[in-house]
Amino acid sequence: IVYYYLDENKNPHSLKVIRDEFAVQYKLRKEQMQREIKRLQKSNVENNRVLFRKLRSLQQDYAFLDFRLKEVIESPLFMIKDVVYIFDHTNDSCFVYDENLQLNRSFYIDYHHKKGWKKELIADQEQGAVYAQFEKGGLCYLKKIDLTTGKITDSYKLEKHIFPSNIKIRNNTAYYLYKDIFNHGQISLYQQQLY
Repeated sequence: IVYYYLDENKNPHSLKVIRDEFAVQYKLRKEQMQREIKRLQKSNVENNRVLFRKLRSLQQDYAFLDFRLKEVIESPLFMIKDVVYIFDHTNDSCFVYDENLQLNRSFYIDYHHKKGWKKELIADQEQGAVYAQFEKGGLCYLKKIDLTTGKITDSYKLEKHIFPSNIKIRNNTAYYLYKDIFNHGQISLYQQQLY
């Protein structure tokens, strides 16, 4: 992922480059396997059980690497009160840039390694807060992230419904959609205060 900005003359400048080194290694290994699969496919594998098994094993490993490479890097950018926060989950860091887009500081984050994280952050622009979304047993928990230390400070459970969707937060109020399967799939908008 490359985050960049445009200056007054519309020239692009790099702000932050985020690389997943494991994904790079997977990609190199996948390319190597692809060449080996093509080589085996050109040979007479129908009459050779060893080559046929090797080809099948390579194709299964290739499918696994393809699955791993499709996992999206989660590194959202939020602008809160003229400050830019880039959450680099790949490298367990959050980078903070000032209003001139100069790196001000960074801090360690680890909430994304905890069980139940839904790979989503939600910002409350009015309150200057960011929440990580977690799920346990269908219930949604919004955990507030301290933007100076990266630690979880508070946790709020959306109590009325399981599996809420499209969660937005504004001024300490969570808004979300809920699909009622017992009422012909009707989708309704709900809100809950976060105190």
